[in-house]
Amino acid sequence: QNRIIPAVEATSTILHIDCASLSKTKESFVSLKARNFYSDYDTALANSDAEVVYISVRNHEHAYLVKKALGYDKHVIVDKPSVTKMEDAEEIVRLADEKNKCISEALVYGYHPQLDLVRSVFKAKNEVPSHITVHFTMPGFSVDNFRYKKEFDGGAIFDLGPYAMSLGSEFFGSEPLSCQGIKNTKNGLEVETSFNILLQYPGGHTLIGYFGFETEYMNAVSVFSKEMLVNFERIFTIPPNFSNEINIRYKNIYRAEKVRQADIFKEYLIDVIEGIKNNDFQKFKLRFLKNAALLTLLRNNLK
Repeated sequence: QNRIIPAVEATSTILHIDCASLSKTKESFVSLKARNFYSDYDTALANSDAEVVYISVRNHEHAYLVKKALGYDKHVIVDKPSVTKMEDAEEIVRLADEKNKCISEALVYGYHPQLDLVRSVFKAKNEVPSHITVHFTMPGFSVDNFRYKKEFDGGAIFDLGPYAMSLGSEFFGSEPLSCQGIKNTKNGLEVETSFNILLQYPGGHTLIGYFGFETEYMNAVSVFSKEMLVNFERIFTIPPNFSNEINIRYKNIYRAEKVRQADIFKEYLIDVIEGIKNNDFQKFKLRFLKNAALLTLLRNNLK
């Protein structure tokens, strides 16, 4: 209701929204594009003529519902983490190929113009980003939140790992060669509540990060090279009406630049719908597989 429906409303190529929810009521489904409401997923998939399904449920339900939606010949968008097992990712891509349908993970922060601006700042000075430090932390949730439940594939790795493992490629243009780190569990919970990582990339590039549910909110990145440092906040979850500012230091001279506002979910949806219209969605499939593999790498290498 807060981010997806407004983005859909602003995307002119999406005409109507049907909604299926087990926990909400028809009255809570509010949109100018609202059409049908269903109280269970099977009925919705069997009866809705929507061409694209957006899946936003608890982590452990993603793979099952993605496969079911593909079985009904729908294009599918799914919240991060798209899946929690690599074998599910491979099976889903196989099904999508058989059906000639788009499958995409809604990891959308890369659609904000602030990333292009940071890259252009380095390029203008013939500098190449070599190291990244990142912190994405928050105070935590109520004790009954699904992110604290192992049976729902909760924990900081599944919730925040997609950000941690995808960021390096935004600035280095490559995938990590190695992953090291530790995970931490607080308050006797059954899942990890934070993790620290060190990722090594080709050319000696590195990413160091802390992610978790244990501290005051922080959502900040530093990207630097031999003679340049760029700091900015709100990289992962920036609101559509927020004009961000990036802080640049080059040869010890400081300046700041404003970034225009952008709705990253809208920009993402426009890209996906355009790909579907043109029957050109290979990049979304490859990204889906890559992100699943990177999340597996993270899970296998944290102690």
